[in-house]
Formats: sequence, structure tokens, C-alpha cells
Amino acid sequence: MEASETAPPETTEEPAEEPERKPEQSPAESRNPQELFRFSEWVHVGPGAEACDDAETGECTNTMHFHAWCRLPNQFQHQSIRDKALAAKARRIRQYRDADSDASAVIDGQFEEIEYSMDADAARNSYIEEIVFKDYMKDYFEVVQEMQSEEAEDDDPPKWASIEEDRERLRVLDDMDPEDRPDEEYSELKSHVAAFNEEVERRVKEDRQGAVRQSLQDRPLDELRQMVREQRIQKEAQAVYMQTYTVWEQYIGTMKTQVPKQVDAPQQRMFRSVDHLKSAAPEVIQVLDQVFTNLDGEFGKTMTVGALGKG
Repeated sequence: MEASETAPPETTEEPAEEPERKPEQSPAESRNPQELFRFSEWVHVGPGAEACDDAETGECTNTMHFHAWCRLPNQFQHQSIRDKALAAKARRIRQYRDADSDASAVIDGQFEEIEYSMDADAARNSYIEEIVFKDYMKDYFEVVQEMQSEEAEDDDPPKWASIEEDRERLRVLDDMDPEDRPDEEYSELKSHVAAFNEEVERRVKEDRQGAVRQSLQDRPLDELRQMVREQRIQKEAQAVYMQTYTVWEQYIGTMKTQVPKQVDAPQQRMFRSVDHLKSAAPEVIQVLDQVFTNLDGEFGKTMTVGALGKG
């Protein structure tokens, strides 16, 4: 068929932009055992900092720019940081153990408020649920792994083995225009994923938590209160550990950029002290938090891959 010689009418309207959709991916993409093991990363903060010609030379004079090289602590530094974090954790626990301390008064005041605003049975149930919930995430992931590894019944394929791929496919369908979406597949996937989530919740609450919850029902209120108190103390102490480790990791691992002629010189820390780091601009702290979180994550993933590869 020949093309029409009649030109289409001119229009000043610009075609509507297609919404950017995230391409379909597989969870397996993030499990490549050959992925690069990253120890360090550059950080550039401020207007135009990423495109700065002197971002990595140490010669930038723009006071709005923050340039640094971040790296994970080596094994000796890691041990030193860990010791500081453990000491901070121990000090926090001692504060809670001291009946006359402010920390002890604060946590005991929380329980007084709970029991003042509730009757004894409601307070008991509140404490029981808090005790049981402590292991929720561990129970949740164990149940998920258990369900994914279940063998098929008869000649049917395993029911939940491909749930991660099903979730990814459902995400893609959710992002599609409803007119282009395959309705039958979409409806089936929504029901399948919802059924999986419901079954996980049921197994966690009934199979994993049910026995624990039942064993706590006959405990005296004072004993339940003490169990929750200890649980909260450990949670707060662990938060202090993580905060202390994070601050010292960032202080030790954030280095100044080097001018070319000093490339062989020892790296200099960006911050004069931990207090200097704590006084940095919020946007700098935010970026450092993200960078070191990513680096620690890469380190953890690589260590896991290495462990799995050992016979």
C-alpha cells in the first residue's frame, strides 16, 4: 500500500510523555557471587560538587562543597571501634541497673503509665504481646523460607517456591496502564500473593508465637513487667552500641581528598574529632550515613557469599 501524499495537520501540542516504569527484574539479579567487593566510595556534597573539576584532587576551594573518600575500617580499626561500642553499651545497661539513675526512673515511669491507664488484664496482654513480638521478624523470615522450600503435593509444582518472582511480576503489572494489563494474570497473581501473606501471618501467630503466648498467660504481672523491662533495656543498649559504632566508623573512615603530588602520603581524616563530625551539616551526615550503610551492606553480602561457597 502506498503512503498517503496528504500531510498530517500540524499541531502545537507535544505528545504526552510516557510515565517511566521500572523494568521487570528478578530477585536473582542481586545474588551474583561475582559482584564487586567494595571497600570505599567517594562522597561529594553541595551544589555542583559532583561535577567539580577538583572533586578528587584536594584542591577544591568552593566552601559549599564537601569532598571526601570513605572507606571501611580495617580489622584492627574494627576491633577498636567495636570495643568502644561495647563499652558504651555496658555503660547504658549499668545506668538502667542503678535504681537511682534518671534512665531507670524514665523506664519505670513508662510502666507506671501503662498500668495506670489500663486494668490488670489489659496491662498483662500488652506485656505479653510485646514479649512475643520481639522475635517476630526472625519467626517471619523462618516461616517464609520454610514455605518456599516445601515440596509439592502429588504432581503439582511447589505452591510457594516462586513467590519472589510472582511478587516482582505483580509489581510490574501494578505499574502498567489498566487498559494494557492482562486482567486474568493480574487477578490470579493478586490472589496468590495475598494468600501467601495470609498464610505467613497465620503460621507466625499460631505455629511460632502461639505456644510462647500461651506459656506467658499464667505469669504474674510483676514477672511480665520485669521481662519487658529487660527486653527494653537490651533494645536501648543495642541502639547505643550501633550509634557509637556508626559515629566512630564514620570518623575513622572519612578521609580528605589528596592532591596528585601527595598521592603516596598517608591519608588524613576529614574530621578533627568525633565532636567535629557530630557538628557537620545535616546533608553531610545524611550522605555519610547512606554511604557507610551501603559499604557495610556490600561487606556483609560478600562475606555471606564467601561463607556459602565454602564446603
